[in-house]
Amino acid sequence: MIIRPLILLIVSFALTACVNLKPKPDSVRLYLLGPVTASAVEAPVGRGIYIARPDLPTYLEGNRMQYHGEGGELQSVYGARWGEPLQEGIARAISELITQQSGRPGSRFYPWPKSSDQAAELRVQFHQFGATADGRVQLTANWQLEGTTGVVTGKGTYTAGDSKWTPGQAQSLVAGLNAALAALTRDILASL
Repeated sequence: MIIRPLILLIVSFALTACVNLKPKPDSVRLYLLGPVTASAVEAPVGRGIYIARPDLPTYLEGNRMQYHGEGGELQSVYGARWGEPLQEGIARAISELITQQSGRPGSRFYPWPKSSDQAAELRVQFHQFGATADGRVQLTANWQLEGTTGVVTGKGTYTAGDSKWTPGQAQSLVAGLNAALAALTRDILASL
């Protein structure tokens, strides 16, 4: 008879002990792609560019910041996550970079729908988007620009050249990917 109340007392003490623990602060930091200082540019007369949903390798789904280890395995950057899905972040970053580098508004970008039939559509397919354990940033992409009638008006392939990062440091990875995206955007704009 005494065992039941004793067990109930122990269980209730254990449950109240869990409730009274102080919460541990979250140490995970969130990062976004794109220019750190975005400047407002007045939209020039003419059509804009709609940035379509970029195609990424499937291992980049989710919000973990990853890089290729020495043996080819995926490693996560400790304590860091993407603050938005990469497909949305890349589309937004390219739109901001187009505005910053050319003064041309990026118009709309994925996930928002195309605002008008007057906008050309930029499609980017990434074959590599990340980094390696030895400090190299890898970005390889095919891109094409389709006019309002669906005719391809420009296309190309880009491979990042000299972007670097410090392995294990999330800020360095974001800076390297931003530099590679900026160079990709310059390559696209030079072909227009």
